[in-house]
Amino acid sequence: MRDFVNNVAEQYEEDMVALDGFDSAIVGIVYAPEADTHLVTYSVSKMIDVLVSNQDMSIEDAMEYLQYNTLQPLTSSGYPLFLYDEESFW
Repeated sequence: MRDFVNNVAEQYEEDMVALDGFDSAIVGIVYAPEADTHLVTYSVSKMIDVLVSNQDMSIEDAMEYLQYNTLQPLTSSGYPLFLYDEESFW
């Protein structure tokens, strides 16, 4: 999926932020017309799975880590979107 992100970024000549270590949690790219930009989109539940599997965190620790270190809104251009589903909503 990272190759797909890189190809879209190159095609549209955009800087898209892709988070290290979470390639398997990428679910796609969203076009944001109000900003005229494309944004990498991550599944929060898949991000939790990555932390539980690769960092030996509990689900609760992974959720807390993401909440305080990743999911906080940033104003930088191209910062990713985070998709919540029933499994990831807390």
